[in-house]
Amino acid sequence: MPVLNKFRHDLVDELRKNPNKLPLDMQMFIPLDCRTQRSEKTLSNQNTNKSKKSDAEFAFSNSSYDWPTLGKTLNSINYDSQIKNIQNDLTSLKHEYKLEIEKINNKIQHHSLRTQKACLLMQTQINTQQEIIDSTSSIVNDLTLNMNTNVIKMISNFAQLLNDAAHAEQQKNKLNIWQNKLTNQQQYMFERQTAFNNHIQNLDKLWFKQSNSIAELLNSCLIINNNDQ
Repeated sequence: MPVLNKFRHDLVDELRKNPNKLPLDMQMFIPLDCRTQRSEKTLSNQNTNKSKKSDAEFAFSNSSYDWPTLGKTLNSINYDSQIKNIQNDLTSLKHEYKLEIEKINNKIQHHSLRTQKACLLMQTQINTQQEIIDSTSSIVNDLTLNMNTNVIKMISNFAQLLNDAAHAEQQKNKLNIWQNKLTNQQQYMFERQTAFNNHIQNLDKLWFKQSNSIAELLNSCLIINNNDQ
């Protein structure tokens, strides 16, 4: 490697004598073995109109192998505009997301209010139907079933009185036939009344289930509105 070392020394000596051969705004690092004095670390073109920087600018530590500081043009990259643009983009995204969430919440609240109104109407309708069922069942029981049952009892009792007062066997037989028919009719009315009462009870149970379902749905809508607020 003697030839290479000699070439390095000759090159540094030549550039030391003619520094204007170096490119403008360029500093050449001088290897340690090519330095004439310890403070000599770089060579630069003297025609750059820039004052030579002091050695303190390039000193990172006490080591003789420290590289010089990069030029100001390389160190002074300004990232402020990029950071500002990124911050603006983030702010814009947050604002758009907030508007989208508000839009969705407004839709949910609107539909929830409509559902509440529908539930109230359904509840009112169910209550009205229950009133109709109660009134109708009361009328049917009082004016139809109970009245017919009482009339049949009265006729049956009257037939029994006639049977007791009759002396002819033929009359008694006819009265017995009427009593049997009245008894069958009375049993039929009793069965019809029992079936009717069972039907009314089942309707009451169904009404109760419907009312609870509507109440639960209405409560869930109220909870959604309270959470949105």
